[in-house]
Amino acid sequence: FSATGLCLILTRQVEKGTAITMHLQLPYNSQLLDIRGIVRHRSGFHHGIEFISLTRESKELLERTSKILGLLT
Repeated sequence: FSATGLCLILTRQVEKGTAITMHLQLPYNSQLLDIRGIVRHRSGFHHGIEFISLTRESKELLERTSKILGLLT
């Protein structure tokens, strides 16, 4: 997980370049996010997703969550 994307393990393979919509609840936050992403990398069932079309609020929340998770590692 980062402020710009994440890695997902999915139960089916999704082709590179496919746009997806995700409904996420981030750690340490009760707000649900609807985020669009695009599959940039795929290896088997592992998918690298880049977030796209973020609102300013979503971007700030993702950046804050990324920083918090970075402190925990």
